[in-house]
Amino acid sequence: MRWNRVFWPLILIVVGGLLLLNNLKIINVNIWEFVIPVALILLGLSVLGRSLQRAARGNAESLMIPAEGVENARLRIRYGAGRVIVAGKALPGKLLDGTFEGGVEDDVRREGKTLNVELNAVSGDNWMWWSGGRREWSMGLSNALPVALDIEMGAAETHLDFSDVKVTDLRLKTGASSTSLSMPAIAGMTTAKLEGGAASMDIRIPAEVGARIRWEGGMATIHVDTNRFPKSGDTYESKGYAEARNKLDMKISMGMGSVDIK
Repeated sequence: MRWNRVFWPLILIVVGGLLLLNNLKIINVNIWEFVIPVALILLGLSVLGRSLQRAARGNAESLMIPAEGVENARLRIRYGAGRVIVAGKALPGKLLDGTFEGGVEDDVRREGKTLNVELNAVSGDNWMWWSGGRREWSMGLSNALPVALDIEMGAAETHLDFSDVKVTDLRLKTGASSTSLSMPAIAGMTTAKLEGGAASMDIRIPAEVGARIRWEGGMATIHVDTNRFPKSGDTYESKGYAEARNKLDMKISMGMGSVDIK
């Protein structure tokens, strides 16, 4: 919710509350001595928030993480409110490259032939929530080595295209969010665990991939192409899954919202 959308309702609530207290003789003051300063303070906060938002949206960092000499990678992403796009290939020799609006804190460690990377939204940006600020991260990933992904999102709009990425393990947890997700086509075996709160997920599985889908939904609904993935109990499984060269074993847990799988 943007601050400027609640500004005048908040003023009305303050005025109404003070009038009620005054009529009940709980307080005995001239409420207009309070209303005008409060209105000016809230208006100032609204203007300041929008100014900070514009400043942050102009601050985009570029990041490239090399992958020379490694055989696989583990990537962990922690993100709050905003928009995240993962699409396309990283530059040759890079695990990832992209632009990160609002900044990014990265931690890169190498363990033998494995590259461990953690990306976090810059701390201290809580003002972005109440001012309506939204960051945007956009990046590409390498398609040259297997990658395990652990992604945790807040109130975000997320677009993840892994169709050309060798994602072997995917852990995705979202809050009140909207997610579009294209699963890998060339990873061999992919395991995925998806969790959502009040969320919507639009999932696309490449035609050449055999899939097993297990579903746990509270007040959520799921829509699956049962021509491709016949249902048995709470499990959907494509014909010829056991013999498929590229497979997806996916478990989805949702509290509220909807899931669409094709």
